[in-house]
Amino acid sequence: MQGILLMLLGFWVTLIIHECGHMIVGTKLGFPVSRIWIGWPMVIKFKAFGIQFGFGIIPFIAGVYVDPAEFNARPAGRRLLMVLAGPLTSILVPIFAMLLYFTVIGELARFIDLMQMLASIAVRIPGDLATHLVATADRNLAQDSAGLTQAAVTVGIGQVFFFFVFLCSFVVGVVNLLPFPPLDGGRILLIACEKVVGKERAQKVANVLYLIGGLFLLALIAVNLISEVYWAIRLSLSGP
Repeated sequence: MQGILLMLLGFWVTLIIHECGHMIVGTKLGFPVSRIWIGWPMVIKFKAFGIQFGFGIIPFIAGVYVDPAEFNARPAGRRLLMVLAGPLTSILVPIFAMLLYFTVIGELARFIDLMQMLASIAVRIPGDLATHLVATADRNLAQDSAGLTQAAVTVGIGQVFFFFVFLCSFVVGVVNLLPFPPLDGGRILLIACEKVVGKERAQKVANVLYLIGGLFLLALIAVNLISEVYWAIRLSLSGP
């Protein structure tokens, strides 16, 4: 149970880092950000700084809302910066946090080793995602949460949580740069396509791709949830 709560809280923090990147850069560039939400279903809602904030129980979806007409009316360069802000924040904020941590404890060599590991992960992510689609049973929530619980007992919950958020945030940043709608990388690709086919035609293509991409992600989430429940039940029935 401790491991599951640790994972959920880690995912919450990861998504907050990512969406704050979009929100802060977007407002600085003059985009009328009206809403930001983290998780589903919504249980906490409040308004601050003219923005509606919403927080849900399950932290697997999140977003920053700007009226589509307002967003598309802005120059391509500004839209590109706002879209890029999320993935770059997800990647750079944890890296700087780790650099500060290892500098304070006087172990910069470990930081360099960590950066090499992250470079390897970034290169493998597309292939790992494809493999995961074919064999979702390789990793599951029950096993991962059990591993986190054991690690928390061994080295301390604070350090485990710190490293877990660091790794999750980096992966979320890299995955969101993949050129598939509705990921940020897909939005970047469509903004670039405007220069070739024009804004109106690119928007029509975007609407279709967002629908297809959204349905694909929903199907992927459903498959993974079914897999996680199946393996959690199987592990519980098999005993220790």
